[in-house]
Amino acid sequence: MGMKTLMVAEPPQPVVICGPSGVGKGTLIGKLMKDFPEKFGFSVSHTTRNPRLKEIDGVHYHFASRPVMTQEITEGKFLESAEVHGNLYGTSWAAVEAVADAGKICILDIDVQGAQAVKKSALKAKYIFIKPPAPEEEELERRLRGRGTESEEQIQKRLRGAKQELERAKDPSLFDYILVNANLDHAYVELKGILGLGSPIASAHSNGVAISLNKSKLLSNGHLPSENGSSTNGHGLMMESVKTDAMYMNGSHSPKPNGVMKAFNYNHTLPILSSPDILVTMHSAAGSPRSKRIPAS
Repeated sequence: MGMKTLMVAEPPQPVVICGPSGVGKGTLIGKLMKDFPEKFGFSVSHTTRNPRLKEIDGVHYHFASRPVMTQEITEGKFLESAEVHGNLYGTSWAAVEAVADAGKICILDIDVQGAQAVKKSALKAKYIFIKPPAPEEEELERRLRGRGTESEEQIQKRLRGAKQELERAKDPSLFDYILVNANLDHAYVELKGILGLGSPIASAHSNGVAISLNKSKLLSNGHLPSENGSSTNGHGLMMESVKTDAMYMNGSHSPKPNGVMKAFNYNHTLPILSSPDILVTMHSAAGSPRSKRIPAS
């Protein structure tokens, strides 16, 4: 009797979402979990800080004592851990594996320091950084004060941490996507697009067609890079590059002037693809290209 080969599907790729305090990442993750409970699972982090009002142990965080958490970190039970604002935070391997075992995409809400640690681990993930609109620090302070949950000392501590987060996030090798949360509803549409949900482009992406703008990174909410390093305004979204070329075409089938190639423009009504059409060139495994035009809605 011949030997049989058992094909085992790889678990869904986890998604690491980072961003400074007050940027709205918790709200965006919450919306994903509510709208797609069968698709996403949340990796509940551990922390040694005290619970905030309405936070539930095991739901929002696993609240642990410092001695216990320190011991488990030493024993290698944590994928990543860090000291933040005087408290330990970390993601256990067990928390990530529990979501994967359920056949869901694991979402990790961690800081940039944690993302750097995960990047060095065996876990292959997609990395998204959420940032506020400019002026960034002023906007974060406004949002933090608006929450009314922290003292002045805590607010200042979080603002100092936010400044560090924003600076670390400039590392071009760390994040696959940068998402600007200027408007929660718009940012949510963009986040769903990044994750392959809710738009013609996202649908194409989920079927193996990735959209690229000569770059493998996303600069969102209207700042898309040109070849000379400048940027263009207009709400934009760009998918990760998987050996594809995507061009905004005008009537003469040539790129738009000044080297800027936009993905799609929301024009404040989301999600709508602007005219002209987007031409996507897909490369097969053999390397022979074939083109597909995605028309404007």
